[in-house]
Amino acid sequence: MKPLAVLSVLALCSLPAFANPKLVEGTHSMSELRAHKFAWEDKAVLINVSPPITGKGFSIEQVSPTEYKVFIAELENSPGDDVYFSAEGLRKSGIDKKKEGALSFYVLVGPGKLTALGIKMRRDASGKALFSW
Repeated sequence: MKPLAVLSVLALCSLPAFANPKLVEGTHSMSELRAHKFAWEDKAVLINVSPPITGKGFSIEQVSPTEYKVFIAELENSPGDDVYFSAEGLRKSGIDKKKEGALSFYVLVGPGKLTALGIKMRRDASGKALFSW
């Protein structure tokens, strides 16, 4: 089987005031992310996808005027996960056009949903995580 994506984890779009996700440290695969989704719920994870992210292991679907669902699988025949991107996040991340080199972005692990947060993260003076594209 040919690997389609490799992921690493760590933990920038500003979240609502009540949200201040903790960061998961280390490097993890999509299968590790899936295995720990309950333990990592409400935490930010940095995913490093190594193209080519094409074929059966990658697809993009517009689900609303402002949101896209990106399906990413590590191997062509392995289970994958949907990551939800804002229209701005999809455009600025370049995931829809990336054909070579790694692409990293932060996701928030939510109940039944992975939401892309941004490609950069910093903390403000109060310690709140701020994400941006």
